[in-house]
Amino acid sequence: MKIYVDASARCDGDGSEFRPFKRINEAAKIAVAGDEVLVKPGIYREYVNPVNSGTKEAPIVYRSVEPLKAIISGAEEVDAWKLYKGDVWVTRINNGVFNGYNPYTTPVYGDWYFAKDEKHTGCVYLNDKAMYEVDSIEACILPPVHKRKYISRRGNKSGAFINGMPMWKVMKPLYTLILEEKIREKKR
Repeated sequence: MKIYVDASARCDGDGSEFRPFKRINEAAKIAVAGDEVLVKPGIYREYVNPVNSGTKEAPIVYRSVEPLKAIISGAEEVDAWKLYKGDVWVTRINNGVFNGYNPYTTPVYGDWYFAKDEKHTGCVYLNDKAMYEVDSIEACILPPVHKRKYISRRGNKSGAFINGMPMWKVMKPLYTLILEEKIREKKR
């Protein structure tokens, strides 16, 4: 069966070609093995959680009607910004947007996370650039300047350093030592 989705459709669609669903997840709720979900161009700001799975012989296929024109984004567009002070803007977001999981109240954690300040899993983007998380609105008025902290694949000096040495030069031998130790343990 073919199930149709169109971001510009009305909310009462049934998945037919003439009354498509508005959201991909509506199609994902009814699609079964062998079905094809045809998605018209548009931005679909939603979480897609298929209820059924296909099989090797009869997969469920999700296809953009025009290649690369149907975009699924977990991001919500926010346009209710108000000028606070200087060049700082603020807005309020209803918790209902998050469907029970608010990334701005969920801290990042793990044995790999060594930041001294607690940060959260949510991120705000402006013109495709991630903004830094701060603890207060006052920190936005006079924001700290951060140096780049990524590791350059070429090993140039724009990356992170440990004791004056590029991080990749320090970490590669460390990973090699860990790997060699694991190989030795297996041989024992």
